[in-house]
Amino acid sequence: MKSLLGIAGMLLAAHQCLALTVSLSASKDNTLYEEPAGADSNGTGDSIYAGRTGAFEGPNNRRALIAFDTSALPPDATITAVTLTLFVVKAGFAAPAKNVSLFALTSTWGEGASLNNSGNPAPAEPGDATWLHRFYSTSLWSKPGGDFDPQPSAVTLIKNTGSGFYSWSGAGLVEDVQSWTTTSTLNFGWLIGGNEALSNTAVRFSSREAATVANRPQLTVTYTVVPEPTCATMLLLGTSLLGLSARRNHFKRG
Repeated sequence: MKSLLGIAGMLLAAHQCLALTVSLSASKDNTLYEEPAGADSNGTGDSIYAGRTGAFEGPNNRRALIAFDTSALPPDATITAVTLTLFVVKAGFAAPAKNVSLFALTSTWGEGASLNNSGNPAPAEPGDATWLHRFYSTSLWSKPGGDFDPQPSAVTLIKNTGSGFYSWSGAGLVEDVQSWTTTSTLNFGWLIGGNEALSNTAVRFSSREAATVANRPQLTVTYTVVPEPTCATMLLLGTSLLGLSARRNHFKRG
């Protein structure tokens, strides 16, 4: 009986080291509003925006910023899958669908107390990210519109058929989160960029301050904490021992 319990424990440990999954809420988010003074933001609004607005609002580009605290992940974790899920409140009508991309940010930035829930920006508050500032009004981006890797980490097609959940996943996000887990000082989050070539393509997403908790951004990360060969060895050994134990019991009964 003891041997069977030991084998069961080994199989359980092998299963646990194969995959663990956590769901993380956003630690901060904001929107960059394109305008020459860099004095607009919406740090605590219930939405973030990506894409280009219509003539009535500018037209101007909007770029969303979002970050997640990944410190709960073990520094020796091997990231195997990452999915970002956002709730689309409304999408611009200029095209039946538009690509929205995630770009890894290369500089830190802020979420201040600015607030405007109507879709238009509010005056930036101290510490807010703006089109010109990482932190209003003391620290600038190296170039207007944010510092980010120009190669998108993931792309998803957003339809203009109504509200709903959309997800981004793939090897690029795995690489980003792995980098942040290994070296936490590199975790600046993502810039969310929409179609900036056409007007009326802006997409409105629920932010971390959205009234409906279920619609707030979520990052799902799957990882292992033991190198895969060790997990595989434990699983193989446990399975083999279980089979050997079964054969011994068979012979004893015979």
